[in-house]
Amino acid sequence: MKYLSIFLLALVGLSSCKKDRDINTEPLLPKVISKDSIKTGQYWGMAIGDTHAQTYAKLAEMKAAKKIVSIGVVGNVFTTLDSLSTRIPLYRAIYLDETTGTADGVQIGFANDKVVDIYYNNGVRVNAWPSTGAANATVMVGDSSKNLYQKFVNIKQISAYSKKFERISLFYKDINKAYDPYTGNSPQWYVVSPEGTNRYYELLLNFKEGKLAVIHTTLYEQQ
Repeated sequence: MKYLSIFLLALVGLSSCKKDRDINTEPLLPKVISKDSIKTGQYWGMAIGDTHAQTYAKLAEMKAAKKIVSIGVVGNVFTTLDSLSTRIPLYRAIYLDETTGTADGVQIGFANDKVVDIYYNNGVRVNAWPSTGAANATVMVGDSSKNLYQKFVNIKQISAYSKKFERISLFYKDINKAYDPYTGNSPQWYVVSPEGTNRYYELLLNFKEGKLAVIHTTLYEQQ
């Protein structure tokens, strides 16, 4: 997905140099420097056996030191808007699509409580979704994320767009916002933390029966 790739680059805070590469050359995959798995004790203050809420609190404590801006939440997918009225602003992006993915599914990114990007799944970037319509039923770049819920309710009532709310995904939890208890249903979180100018850590946090069970760590080097 177009927005997803851009978001991950921004999340890590790294950029790749193209000065000696052909413009059509595929980017090199990052090099794995080290890997580890922690099943007992602590890592970055997170203790094996912690709940989702405790783990979130500890990540929030270290967000400045580790340059963490969000937490990836696996499986945070919904089929109705009903539970999202106050939760959308807690995230850095929302994806809207039909049960079976489509090229015109919508990816909306947030920063500082504002809509900053709107992409279709086919990579086309737009300034508004839908492209035409009443202001109260159109999401635009610059909109407050706090106002999106009601706009989504209005858009869903338009038959041409109602199916785009069959699958609503909130994958990127803003670490600067309050904990969302719904993320406690996820079996896995992931975190990216820059390490210098061209390296970054990826942490996969696996939960079992509501408790942190394993922390997988990988140090990558961007090539």
